[in-house]
Amino acid sequence: MMRKIEKKSRGVVRSEDGSVLIIALGIIVLLFVVVVGIFYFAVDTQKNIVLADRYTKLKDAKSYAIEESKTRLMAYFDEEAKKIISEASNASNDSVIKTEVEQRMRLLTKMDPLGDKIKTPFFSSRAFGVNQQYQFKVGVLDQVDVKKAKVYGSSETGGWSNPSSSQTSQEAKRITVPINIELVEKKGNSTIQHDFSSRFVYEVQWENVPTTLNPSLTRGVEFGQLDTWRNIFYNHYANGENGLISADTWTRLLYRGYRYQAKKQVAFDEVAYNSATGTYVFGRNVFKDSGVVDTKLTDTASAVTSRLTKTISGGGSLIIEDTGLNAVGKQTVTSDNMIAVVSDRKKVDTEFKGLNIKATTGMLLSRYDQKTTVKSSQVETPSWLITQTRKKNKVKETALSLDDATIKLNKSGAKFDYNSYLKKSALSNPQLNKQWSDMLKGGLVIGSSVVELVNNTTITLGPESNFMLTNASIKENAKGEESFNYQSVYGSNGAVIPNPPSILKIGAGTSIVQDASGFSFIDAPKRNRRNSLSQGTGQSQDDWIDAAISKNRIEIASGGKLALGMTGIEPFDLKLAKDAEFSFYATSDTTFFDTSFIKAGEIKGKLIIYTWDTSAEIGNFLDSRGIKHVSKSKASEAVNGEVTVITQPYTLGAGKLNVVRTFGYLVDVDFMKKK
Repeated sequence: MMRKIEKKSRGVVRSEDGSVLIIALGIIVLLFVVVVGIFYFAVDTQKNIVLADRYTKLKDAKSYAIEESKTRLMAYFDEEAKKIISEASNASNDSVIKTEVEQRMRLLTKMDPLGDKIKTPFFSSRAFGVNQQYQFKVGVLDQVDVKKAKVYGSSETGGWSNPSSSQTSQEAKRITVPINIELVEKKGNSTIQHDFSSRFVYEVQWENVPTTLNPSLTRGVEFGQLDTWRNIFYNHYANGENGLISADTWTRLLYRGYRYQAKKQVAFDEVAYNSATGTYVFGRNVFKDSGVVDTKLTDTASAVTSRLTKTISGGGSLIIEDTGLNAVGKQTVTSDNMIAVVSDRKKVDTEFKGLNIKATTGMLLSRYDQKTTVKSSQVETPSWLITQTRKKNKVKETALSLDDATIKLNKSGAKFDYNSYLKKSALSNPQLNKQWSDMLKGGLVIGSSVVELVNNTTITLGPESNFMLTNASIKENAKGEESFNYQSVYGSNGAVIPNPPSILKIGAGTSIVQDASGFSFIDAPKRNRRNSLSQGTGQSQDDWIDAAISKNRIEIASGGKLALGMTGIEPFDLKLAKDAEFSFYATSDTTFFDTSFIKAGEIKGKLIIYTWDTSAEIGNFLDSRGIKHVSKSKASEAVNGEVTVITQPYTLGAGKLNVVRTFGYLVDVDFMKKK
């Protein structure tokens, strides 16, 4: 009996053991399926995340490409609009403007004749993205549409466009240009091309100003140009500065051009210089044609700076810090971009002697309480910014001494491409600013600096080169452009302490001559921006910053000459010695003609005021200010100690064109273009 029970018991145990194993195995299989499912779900989710991330980055890349296209086209049309309208046989006719634009578009882009691929793009980008996986090129098509646009007045735009005179007409056109973009995406070892499109719309409004024997018709143009240029530190209010350029924009753009590669500069290679035969080339990559760099020259290269025996020429900018250059015989120093003479606050004066200096973009002089002498040298460059840092008015006054030097400031035929730099900069490309080309037309801005001309030195400013004398300056060793201001510090009582004034000393036998078509402004420091033409140009006396002690000053010695173009004047001091000459062109609108320098100044030489209108008009203005004057027919008739007014004859011409409003935007953006 017991054996039977034992057998049954054993059978039950064996039966139970088999069920448990089966159940355990089932659970294991089920868990395996769940884990595998979770794994595949995670992999699929990860793929979706990666795919979504890729599409997000792709969308960002496309957005960047489309915005860059707009920026480039806006800059192009801002530069070309005036030429397009001027060269059109009948600018009022839409089809004529359409033909002019289409001709230009065909030159900008070449399409593959066998398809619709871009063969020669309007422009192309460098590789970008986290892994440098994107690159695009942009083409513009010649299927242009031109329509008449609405003409907006000053009141409608809040001063955005200039007011039109009753004697001039304004027109506006809306130009639409199709654009195609090809973006290449690298994915592993393969590439994917994405094609998309949009249309760029450019609106331009202009004023037709006939050049006739009645110069009053040009008053709005001449005054508008001066009203734009005279803004320094405070920018001009109008959109695009009416196709002109303010001294503020001019200064900032030139400074940004210098600073663009500030953190990527390389040291001057003295060893390579010593081994070079003939000309030493700096700033270019010798081993691969992939770009240029800016080069810094310091006193560590003493064999170069104290005894320059070779021509040096470079692709990027040449930054000369706390040292000079003394040539053996006559040597040439050229830069395809800029030449900057700067300071690291070392208390050393520097000299540049026996040089032919040429800089394609411009020059910068920024020193800290130091004197720089340019002696027995020639300088050719479009634009020159001179800005000095001084703690006090009497600290080392002369920033720049020009001794037996010939300076020519005029528009350059060449143009440096900022895209040619080897290394990328964290700063935005200043060349993309639509007024970069206006800055390249030339000019001279002296900011809180003392400039002295001696020993037959001459400075010549070309037809489009403007001039500014101001207290506003950029303190290079402080915060750079952020330090750009009229005042350096505030007093303990909260009073504004202005920057030391600029002083221009023109010695015996030296001269500064500006073309009559150029614009000049002699500035005074101010707390607030002075209103522009359409806003009323009055300035409260409370807005001037201690004008009595901070007036800029011009001193002209016997035999010296300062001849300026169309000039605006705020309070400044003038010392005009016997047989010295100061002349300028006065605008028909005398708002920017402060006469205090005549009453309070030392006028022992010849002060000549040119006018395009009748001398009676300026004469009446001077009479109202209690200033005695005489009318003459030519400068040779002017005498010492008198204010001479000369009427310049007006000649017939083809007419003038004043662009008063521009606007650009994109329409019909199609990121999924089908071919």
